[in-house]
Amino acid sequence: KYETKLLVRSWFFKIFSILSLLVAPIYGAVLLFDESQIPSAIKSVVPYSLLLIMNVGQAIVCIFLSSEYLKRDKQLDTSEVFYTRPLSNAEYLLGKMLATIRVFFVLDFMILAVALLMSMIKMGFDLDYLSYLWYFLLLCVPTLVFITGLSTTLMLIVKNQALTLVLLLAYIGVTLFYIDDIYYYLFDYIGFNLPMLKSTITGFGNISALITHRACYLLLGIGLILCSISLFRRLPNSRYSLLPWRIAACVFLLSGFYAGYRHVSRYTGNEKYRNEIIALNNLHVHDPKMEVDTCLLEVIQNDDVLTVKASMIVKPVQKSDKFTFCLNPGFSVNSVK
Repeated sequence: KYETKLLVRSWFFKIFSILSLLVAPIYGAVLLFDESQIPSAIKSVVPYSLLLIMNVGQAIVCIFLSSEYLKRDKQLDTSEVFYTRPLSNAEYLLGKMLATIRVFFVLDFMILAVALLMSMIKMGFDLDYLSYLWYFLLLCVPTLVFITGLSTTLMLIVKNQALTLVLLLAYIGVTLFYIDDIYYYLFDYIGFNLPMLKSTITGFGNISALITHRACYLLLGIGLILCSISLFRRLPNSRYSLLPWRIAACVFLLSGFYAGYRHVSRYTGNEKYRNEIIALNNLHVHDPKMEVDTCLLEVIQNDDVLTVKASMIVKPVQKSDKFTFCLNPGFSVNSVK
């Protein structure tokens, strides 16, 4: 509660909040009312675009705020008040980190409220309301949790705020402008380059891959937050009080790495499958071919399953007693008559 008040009163956060609330309606108006902006027809474009830009800014500001409270308490010598009381490392650090995350969550909801209001002015009440929640959960939550845990942990290891800021700002710059889509967007913890625009008709392009990617950074962020509890230099209340936090940190960190592995293996598995299909096609590229004169398709859809009956009239291009027909991957032939 009190840490939240201190953060809200800080001029750094005030300036960032005012600029965000001023820029958001201007950028939203450009998206909605500029006729050259083709994506304005997509109802989720405003919350996505505003939160995407907001996510980059708050990731940078969160680095300064997350590393500032440890330095501030040491400089002002205010931490002694907590050290002399039966307050655990977890209570002390979690209170500060959760306060940092909470103030940014409130600001994110204010930006979403601006996006919702502007979308209603342009498109009416027929909006994709669920997309607002999706973008908050996929963009803001993993980014803030990860960068808060990373900056606090790095600050406790390096013990120098200036060096911590340089390392983290360099990391953000590299992920935004250099790494891009390397290893299938694995290192894009902000989600800036991820294909996340939600269609009103088809939804997200690959929601399972998005959830796996964002869960990776959410789990890593929680693991780093728990890790910082063990790294905090203060005598614990009991001899084994830090052991549960260390075990939990290892569990979350390993889960995050496994989610990252699953994200990459999903794409490498698809690439391997495509290469197998290409090799199979190349194997029969010189087989005798037939020209399709007439093709009548009867398609029946049952949920995610398609049943297709094809009536074809074909003409051989060259004489042969053996011909090869090609079928789209994913289909299986039940019978040929």
